[in-house]
Amino acid sequence: MRSQNPNRPLLFLCTFCSVGVFVLALVFNIASAIPRFSAEQGAACTQCHFSPSGGAMRNEFGHYTMSVNELTLQSVKKKLMKSYKGPRLSESVLVGADVRMRLLEDGTVNRHQTDYYASFEPFSSTQFNFTFSSGAIDESYLIVSNERQSAFVQVGRFYPQFGLRLEDFTTFVKTKTGIFHRAALEGANLGITTVGHNFSVAYYSVNDQGIYMANLSRYSSLGPLSYFYGASLRFSEELANGTHGGQFAVKSAFGGLGYRTFSIVYEGDLIGESNDSYATYLGASVRIIPGIYAKLDYNFYDPNRNIESGVEEFTRVSAEIWPMPFVEVNPGVAFYTRGPLDGQSEFELRLHLAY
Repeated sequence: MRSQNPNRPLLFLCTFCSVGVFVLALVFNIASAIPRFSAEQGAACTQCHFSPSGGAMRNEFGHYTMSVNELTLQSVKKKLMKSYKGPRLSESVLVGADVRMRLLEDGTVNRHQTDYYASFEPFSSTQFNFTFSSGAIDESYLIVSNERQSAFVQVGRFYPQFGLRLEDFTTFVKTKTGIFHRAALEGANLGITTVGHNFSVAYYSVNDQGIYMANLSRYSSLGPLSYFYGASLRFSEELANGTHGGQFAVKSAFGGLGYRTFSIVYEGDLIGESNDSYATYLGASVRIIPGIYAKLDYNFYDPNRNIESGVEEFTRVSAEIWPMPFVEVNPGVAFYTRGPLDGQSEFELRLHLAY
């Protein structure tokens, strides 16, 4: 339900924040990729994740440095650090999990994600990674890299390396391109880092349709400034009916910039064989104190690139709170300024458990 009553948003956010933090504290012991961290640190997603695309299974650096040390209220972290237990079950086995839920003002609860991860490392720089979701295996791949981590081979079923790996599944750069959560494909991805740039090419096959992707990116810093930029391409073979099905062409440009506690990230996508549509995402974030961020996200979609008909647009203002390690509370409001919901607002609370 969308509301225009100015008092209801405040009551909704305050009530759900209080209840949400309390409930999450109770279930803590049961307890993604966030591109702005790349902007803040000037580091690729693989600094914290096993997969080159980012997201899903975290390595031990990502698990401890970001989830425990950086993303938690410092007073809480000090109390819990003595009892911290890492994700490694043995010398060669790591585990993890992501659960995301979305609560709306009318009481509707949407479960966006319930994933469990396992990584097996039989040799150094060699992992078998698995994502289990809804009783099925969503990702299952082998990734092998060299000693310097400057080259890799990824084979199996995995999420494509394309654009920003946003944790928000409602953004147009995901929903309108078909490159979203649960979009794991069977294929192979080859990557190399040279002259400061990361380059990869991939081939996938879906029902005998060949899909080709390429990705180029750079992550670095200059004094207090950190940044990244990149581009991704997807093309596919034409089907018997003369279309490309759900694997149509997409060209993407993306980037990010960080300065101290502030960061901004961007992605713009041309969609279709003839660049028929356009989608863009712009996100800004500022760290108030460790564990609390203020965020602003803008989403735009033009289905025919004439800015006259069919345009959809919304802006979300939110707070990101990490009251304890592995627990995120994200209250926010989305303002729709074009499209089917023009003039309406939507209040929500997102809960994320990430181990």
